[in-house]
Amino acid sequence: MLAVSCSRTPLIFKTEGLNKWRQLATFAFNPETPLWGRVGPMPDCVLEQMRIWDGRNDYGIYLPGPKEEKIIRECLDLLPEYLSSALKTRCAGIYFISNLAGSGWTDWLLDEKNNIYCYMAFPGHVLSGNLSSLLSAKEKTCFRDSDITIKIECGTEYPGFLYILLHEAAHVYDYTVQVTPWVEKTLKNTGHINMRNSVFTKNIWEQYNLPVKKFDFPGRTNISFYGFSGGPKLESSRSPEIYKAASRSCFPSLYASMNWAEDFAEMAAFYHLHDILGQPYKIIVSEKNSILWMHEPFLQPGLRDRLGLMRSYYK
Repeated sequence: MLAVSCSRTPLIFKTEGLNKWRQLATFAFNPETPLWGRVGPMPDCVLEQMRIWDGRNDYGIYLPGPKEEKIIRECLDLLPEYLSSALKTRCAGIYFISNLAGSGWTDWLLDEKNNIYCYMAFPGHVLSGNLSSLLSAKEKTCFRDSDITIKIECGTEYPGFLYILLHEAAHVYDYTVQVTPWVEKTLKNTGHINMRNSVFTKNIWEQYNLPVKKFDFPGRTNISFYGFSGGPKLESSRSPEIYKAASRSCFPSLYASMNWAEDFAEMAAFYHLHDILGQPYKIIVSEKNSILWMHEPFLQPGLRDRLGLMRSYYK
């Protein structure tokens, strides 16, 4: 397994200076608890903070039923070892929230020794549907409605939750191992930011949300999902040209092109689904019965050039 790190002296960042929702002590964390045993109600102060961040009063605890618990366990068992290990050692809790905006959320915590941990939260609806249906629904949120249909074909063998879990687990790995220089700048005063390019971002990203010129493309800065950042900002009628431009980049999805943290999370998720589990991955744009654009991202030369690094995480 490749570990990307940097030489630095961590700052002393006392937990008493942190809000409770940033402190590991707020969570009932036991590294010996199996991952499925960490599914439960989110601490009240953390849930309230999420309501404040998103301006939503309707966020509430969602408790999965027996069939949904089975899906969660099966998906946890399908994680690659490097992600599973990161969750076992650094994931303080796995929570489900009713009405949660988006499809997943991962945030950081600190213990009293300034070690970084994380928790993950998901909306209850991601526990229904298969990979293709969930990914297609997600992609639709990037564009304004029109007669054009955008479908992500990723097979029906696995639950859609597997993609979300892979993506969020990759964020946990990134937070704790620093595959990218930083996942978010809220870590600035904790000593958990590497100001230099990492192996993953070198020659791909100039800055957190700015790729090198070779891999940038028209329309990229207007990409947003789930209604965040005032989106959707793109007309569906532009989707064929957006996807065509993106196909000349090295990113596995439009979502990955937004910043380097999402780039790694999407690479980790789609690499596992496509190259390890053998699922298809096609983007199909159609109008009525006519296909306007069809593309397989893992055939992109720029993307294929990056897969050696992804394979290294499995060693």
